[in-house]
Amino acid sequence: MSRRRKTKYDKYFSSRTRSSITGFSKNAAGGTRRRKSYTERKRNRTIGIVIACVLGAALVFTASFFITDTLMGISDAEIETTNAPSTDAAPQSGNSGTESPQTTENVPSEIKAKVGNSSLLSDGAVLDSYIQSLKSSGLNAVVINFKDENGYLYYPSSIAAVQNTDITSKSQANAAQAVKKLQASGIAVVARIYCFKDILMPRTDRTAAVHYSNTDSLWHDNDPAKGGKPWLNPYSAAATGYLTAVVGEVKKLGVDYIMLDGVQFPNLVSGLASFDGEKTSGAPKRNQVLINFVNSCVSAAGGTPVICTMTGDAAVNGSSHIYDGALWNANASMFAIDITTVADNASKNYPASKKVIEIKKAAQSSDKTYILAG
Repeated sequence: MSRRRKTKYDKYFSSRTRSSITGFSKNAAGGTRRRKSYTERKRNRTIGIVIACVLGAALVFTASFFITDTLMGISDAEIETTNAPSTDAAPQSGNSGTESPQTTENVPSEIKAKVGNSSLLSDGAVLDSYIQSLKSSGLNAVVINFKDENGYLYYPSSIAAVQNTDITSKSQANAAQAVKKLQASGIAVVARIYCFKDILMPRTDRTAAVHYSNTDSLWHDNDPAKGGKPWLNPYSAAATGYLTAVVGEVKKLGVDYIMLDGVQFPNLVSGLASFDGEKTSGAPKRNQVLINFVNSCVSAAGGTPVICTMTGDAAVNGSSHIYDGALWNANASMFAIDITTVADNASKNYPASKKVIEIKKAAQSSDKTYILAG
């Protein structure tokens, strides 16, 4: 039997080869010019898809990074523009956070103001007409009660203690808009806050009230049948905490000035009023309690100038029992002195270091006129 001549393909079909090698196999003859098998093509396609996905994800991530960075830059610019103080605003203080406090540098040499009814804060047609009357009269400011001497608040308050009480029954939802409209018309807003003169809060929270002869009963400044009224106790943390919270809320409405009125003890005609906390060991004197309160209001005002009112008698004569002295040592931006009953030729020995404005009140009109002369 003749032997078959070996060819170059015999090594692929030897007895040691476990399976035949086809033309699609990687071991097939023909080098790299051969046709790839279905399995190889599928594997290569899968690898290609994976690589494409990875590259695509990297591309998307990179593009997203630059797009997001650009958008964030635009957003930050808008925030800075919105919150930036106007050219008339005072420089920011390190203790006032992101808000731009005002200073007495913005106080005109003369402020001519009229006391407007708190209903102006409703921001209606009456306010528009009132603005025109102020400007035609040459006035540049308006004094509005944001808390009156009865205790009513005339703006929406979030203080828990006053919710669903008579205290907020007269609040005006558009108070902030009314403030902005007045300011846009060139009228400064002086927000007056009556402090310890308050009828409603003593009845809402008796711990904040002046008590009758060391009892839990409310003390009144006269027989209730004759119109006697309860008062808030300057020694009460509940009372001072409530009032400073009111100051903080009014400040946020964007008013130009905060005027503190009724920062005093009641005009006592008997010794039947008791001020819880006054007899505590180490308690400050009455005058210092009032000064401490004004200073806490200055802090709560966050840079908005605080005007502290004082009677002409205390300012001119240097003594008043309702202050146990005077309030000159408080950190108010200005002191408004009611000189209605002070003689024109009286010696007005105001401290030289204090900013003093004088108030004249018309006695027979609820819409009193103030002349605040610098």
